[in-house]
Amino acid sequence: MYDSKEPMETFHDGYIVNACYRSAKSRKWEPVEIDDRRGGTTERIEVPKEMHDGKVVIKEELMPDGSFKRILQDPETGAVSQTVS
Repeated sequence: MYDSKEPMETFHDGYIVNACYRSAKSRKWEPVEIDDRRGGTTERIEVPKEMHDGKVVIKEELMPDGSFKRILQDPETGAVSQTVS
């Protein structure tokens, strides 16, 4: 029987997924060139950066002993460092 509901995945979704498969196969970032067939434009979502001691938190992990391991990046120099506290 024909179902008139729109599928969950769109052409756009499928195109992006195929680009991901190409990237996995080549083991590098593959470009995605597509006209936005969804109509309109999509605004970029900005997530506030978490800061610690004036540096951007790239990753934070709770260690088994209860301490926090943080990978930080200096926003001015781009230097990456690690702390455990």
